[in-house]
Amino acid sequence: MKIKYKKIVYKLYVFLKLTLGYIYDFNRYVKFSSTFKKIKNEDELNSRIFAHYHVIEKGLSFKEIRPLFGKEIIESLIELLEEYKTRSFNLNNTPYKSAISCLKHYQLFHKNKKIDTPKKLNFFLDRIKENNTNHGGVVEVSKKDIIGNKNFKDIVYNRHSVRNFSNDNIPTEKIINSIKIAQKSPSVCNRQSAKVYIIKDKKIKEELLKNQNGNRGFGGQADKLLIITSKLSSFYGSEEKNQNFIDAGLFSMTLMHALTYYDIASCPLNWCVDYKKDIYVRRIVDIGKDENIIMMILVGGFKETFKVAISSRKNTDDILEII
Repeated sequence: MKIKYKKIVYKLYVFLKLTLGYIYDFNRYVKFSSTFKKIKNEDELNSRIFAHYHVIEKGLSFKEIRPLFGKEIIESLIELLEEYKTRSFNLNNTPYKSAISCLKHYQLFHKNKKIDTPKKLNFFLDRIKENNTNHGGVVEVSKKDIIGNKNFKDIVYNRHSVRNFSNDNIPTEKIINSIKIAQKSPSVCNRQSAKVYIIKDKKIKEELLKNQNGNRGFGGQADKLLIITSKLSSFYGSEEKNQNFIDAGLFSMTLMHALTYYDIASCPLNWCVDYKKDIYVRRIVDIGKDENIIMMILVGGFKETFKVAISSRKNTDDILEII
């Protein structure tokens, strides 16, 4: 009887700790994320600028670019850049220069197509002295510069999120070989919670992509779709509640590098959805009840030449603290 009582008390104790842990995470997210609050500092404004101009970069890398796409995003981005200047933040920072460069790429694309861009955009860029367009926008890369790279540094630097795939069929065996490499990714106590679903069926792939926010305009070109999940049953205790995202995230990054190693183009897709879509997608693929969907990855072939987003990175000093 005492043993049974102790087990009940222990479960209640763990349940309480788990509840308090989620309340702690909830409060921190509400307080510090940009969900509810106004932009307070340069770092928060940088994040908004990164997110806005990357939408334009992605659109410029598509196979078929819709004329004058992203009008609302561009207007919002210009307002953010104006605020950046008004608040006297560093105009030499990566996000500001990259956003300006990206807008110039957008303007140039339409100029070459003899299409007039919005007056607000033209007026804004006319007042900008910066002429360098290498910080943001798109750049054309060649298949021959990517395939055959076996040096790790070259693989990392030549991996791009591809949004313009060839019509090549990717052998499932090559994807499995990439997964085998990804299995060398570290996981807490070597529990290896990550799992991969290879979606070959075109109709199922199409239905899945309809429920993912971020592949419009290019998702259908990819030959196959991968879903990365993590088994919650591999974890226990309140302290491990978020570990599944870390383990499967490490696995996913290694997998994308491995795909590049095997000359396979890829594009990571977020799984930022509400619970209704999560439940719906689980039913389509019959994903295990104890599995969390972490992300998706499009896979396909490289074209001989194709455009990719420049996606400039922050200066290393901006993300580094030596203690």
